[in-house]
Amino acid sequence: STTYTHSYTDGNGCSNTSAPAQVTVYALPVVTLANANGCVGSPVDLTGKGTPGGGNYNVSNPYSGSSTSYTYTYSDGNGCTNSSSANIVVNPLPDVHAGTGYQMNCNDTIIPLHGISATPNAQFNWQGSNGGHVSANQNSADPSIDAHGHFTLTVTDPATNCSASDATDVAFDPCIFPGRS
Repeated sequence: STTYTHSYTDGNGCSNTSAPAQVTVYALPVVTLANANGCVGSPVDLTGKGTPGGGNYNVSNPYSGSSTSYTYTYSDGNGCTNSSSANIVVNPLPDVHAGTGYQMNCNDTIIPLHGISATPNAQFNWQGSNGGHVSANQNSADPSIDAHGHFTLTVTDPATNCSASDATDVAFDPCIFPGRS
């Protein structure tokens, strides 16, 4: 802080000096903001992205929109305000197709499924339900199953950690042998 006085002389030659005044200049608060990433269809939580805590974002938190820039503003106890800007990146979901028309019968008791995704380095995960059972290669595009039912394929993009799912049903066609009952 510094002490100042002000002297003034008017047109008539009269002068006066103010009483001393102390002026304090505070430093602006250091404000940081990190980039945020999310996936289409899921809100992006911004909590903790801006520091110090207690400031305000210029977008809603959680954020549910397209990719954009955003700002965090913070005011300290001295009334000094500063802000920082960063980006919110909303990533697309990976494409996924679990296939259709699968069928088991008494001759084909283990069959392959075939999942498809054009996402580079896609991670695959198959889950069976309603009696469906994955017997081998659950985390591949082409697992083997040994029980019919409902199957859900989830594909995750390792670059963005975004996931999408598709499902298929596998029917069972009972074998009927002529002359047997």
